[in-house]
This record gives sequence, C-alpha cells and structure tokens, in this order.
Amino acid sequence: MPMPPIRYADNNGVFIAYRTFGGGDDVIMTSSATLTMETVWPWVKAVAESARVTWYDKRGTGASDGAANFSFEERVDDIRAVMDAAGIQRAHLYGASEGGPQSVIFAATHPKRVKSLTLYGTYPSFMKRRDRAVSCASATHQAMAELGLPIRAGIHVGEIEIRSDDDIAGMGVHIAARIAGLAGATQTVVSRTVKDLVVGSAFRFDDLGEHALKGVDEPWQCYTLSV
Repeated sequence: MPMPPIRYADNNGVFIAYRTFGGGDDVIMTSSATLTMETVWPWVKAVAESARVTWYDKRGTGASDGAANFSFEERVDDIRAVMDAAGIQRAHLYGASEGGPQSVIFAATHPKRVKSLTLYGTYPSFMKRRDRAVSCASATHQAMAELGLPIRAGIHVGEIEIRSDDDIAGMGVHIAARIAGLAGATQTVVSRTVKDLVVGSAFRFDDLGEHALKGVDEPWQCYTLSV
C-alpha cells in the first residue's frame, strides 16, 4: 500500500496535516507529539487493512503548522477539524500516550461523533490539575453511556518512569492498573492519594475499603466516585 498524499485541515488558520489510509469503519488515531505519519507508517498500514485510518500530525509537529503557543483545548479541537476536513461524521477514536486525554475530552464533548474510544499507555498526569482526571472520568462515563458503551476507570497519582519508546512504567502505573481492575462497569475507582488531593472539590466518594493489590506490598484504601 503506497503512502497517500498529505492533506490539510484548516483550524482557524492553523493547518493540520493528515493522511487517510484503507477502507471500512473510520478510525482516528491520536498519539504523542514525538510520533509523525512517517514514523508510524508500517504500523498504520497494517491497521488500514481492515479499517479506514486517519492519522494526523499534532500542531507543532511533523508536517503540521508549528504554532509557538497552543492550549490543550486547541489540540482537542484539532480532532474535530481533521474529521470535518476528511468528511468523517463518526469514528472510532484511538488515543495513545498523551493523545489519550485529548481523545477522552473529545469523546466527552462530541459524543455523537464517536463510535468507540480505545486508550493505550495514557495516564491522568498529562492533565494540568489533579481533579481534572476525575472530571474527565465522570464526563466520559456520561458520554459513553449515551452511546450504550459502559466503561470503567481507575485513577491514581504517583511517580512514573518515562521509557525511551515513549511508554511509561513504574509502581505508580502498576497501582493505577490494579485500581482500575477493581472498578465495575460504569464505576470510577480512585486511590486514597487521589481522594486526598481533591479535598475541597465538589467530588464525593464512597469508601470501598482496603484492597490487597497484586505486586504491591501494603493494602490500599480505595474509593468509588459518587454519581
């Protein structure tokens, strides 16, 4: 499969470069700013054998315009701009690494344009405020419920290790994964660390008790987000 030509989506004068591959259900891929269309081509080509994949370079990277200053919200809106330019009404979103939070917020604010949401290697510490991760989980639950797609979420705050391949690791990631495993459909489970950090916010939590987490020496107090 040859690499298709670059097209551009105009988002208020900032031109976002994108390419569309293959045929079938639309999939929008959003990843880290370190990955461009050229670097992911072998992988995207394989996915495009069973779907119509749209990959775009984030603003400020690759072939997209390099605006010096931009906000998280502007990068979220770039997903909409690319979908509009490509003539895509609804799509499956795949968010990896720092593209995860952007995909989540887009799904929460544009639920009618999202068929499903898949996240890989993403974590709440990309968000600017600790309580934003909890807001994000709550909004995503509501948005996905409108689509008939119940989800579960787990949130923890801790130290992480950044690997050279743009992946993350460390005990903080391990604990977050174990806490997510405690959640049932439509539930958000948080660690005591998260609950303590959002004291004074409007969030309310129900005590889930202490849990022995595999690979963690001591039990952790966990809570479910009240809805």
